[in-house]
Amino acid sequence: MKNGQWPILYIHGFRGGDYTTQTMIASALKANNKKYDQFLKANIDWRGKVTYEGT
Repeated sequence: MKNGQWPILYIHGFRGGDYTTQTMIASALKANNKKYDQFLKANIDWRGKVTYEGT
């Protein structure tokens, strides 16, 4: 992690979907003057398998 970077963990609640997650990501990036490709998204399925998206 570079100096000045802080991880933000967003854990989606009941009936959350990809659209609302993308909206939250876009809002956080805009507030921090970051481009849309500057995030790492971890998806965890019901079996506990983790997949990653982004950088």
